[in-house]
Amino acid sequence: MKKNIVLSDLPPEMRAMIDRGEDMVEKTRSTLKKRGLNIDITCRFQLESDCKSVEKYISAIQKGKAKPKSIEELNLAMIRLQTTRDGIL
Repeated sequence: MKKNIVLSDLPPEMRAMIDRGEDMVEKTRSTLKKRGLNIDITCRFQLESDCKSVEKYISAIQKGKAKPKSIEELNLAMIRLQTTRDGIL
């Protein structure tokens, strides 16, 4: 069984990407809480799904289960979340 990777062991670009992703998820969820019931449920589910996708890839990287393709998928998930968030919120 693999141990969790210490973030300081990762390259600086990857650490920055993980920090940006976590920050993006946190800001999106706090905005959803602030807006409350003013957001359509379909849009809410889409945003939550995109947040979970970003978290999934970050978790895989931190657990050491990431493949080279995972980095690219994390980047695409972050772009998808940003686009959805800008369109809805």
